[in-house]
Amino acid sequence: MLNEHGKNRYYKGIHIFGSNDYGFTFMGRRKKEKQENAAKVNETFITQQDLDQEMQPVIQRMSMQGQAPDEARIAEIKKKVLDNMIDRELLYQDSNKKGLKADEKRLKKNLITLRKDFLMKSNLQMHLKKWEFQKNL
Repeated sequence: MLNEHGKNRYYKGIHIFGSNDYGFTFMGRRKKEKQENAAKVNETFITQQDLDQEMQPVIQRMSMQGQAPDEARIAEIKKKVLDNMIDRELLYQDSNKKGLKADEKRLKKNLITLRKDFLMKSNLQMHLKKWEFQKNL
């Protein structure tokens, strides 16, 4: 991202830029082709492609809710999404530096709980739609 003077800006020790560079994807894999990078977190690049992938569900969710954001709102959302990606990368790098590992049993348990919650909500929505349809007959 460029500041109002068209120059690269730095904050939180992170380099935010909008030029083409050879670099790394979000999790540090080297890309052969030239890519546009959105930010550099220490030695890891967050590519514009990574940012676009993170933005896609946000924009889809807004359109599903009937919202049509203008360019200024999209830029604001994009900045927040990028800030979130930078924060996650910093946490990831810090956890690696400290040797922290995820508890596999806890992750599996949480995943099972999330799946059950999702299925229950989907089932409830299906029944509500069916009930609404029958109510209108």
